[in-house]
Amino acid sequence: ASGDGKINSNDLSYIVDAMIKNKRWSAAQNQALDVNRDGKINSVDLSYVVDAMVKGKAIRQD
Repeated sequence: ASGDGKINSNDLSYIVDAMIKNKRWSAAQNQALDVNRDGKINSVDLSYVVDAMVKGKAIRQD
């Protein structure tokens, strides 16, 4: 989501900033932050990233 090609705490920060501060980045970054592709950046996306980091779950890229 942060654009560095890795799933890490930077991605969590970007999602939290989008949720709380209503920050937006490039179209590509916003698309990556919307992990479940529902058109919103929210706690569901945050959960997907946490699961990827902690549980090693894959994030679908389609």
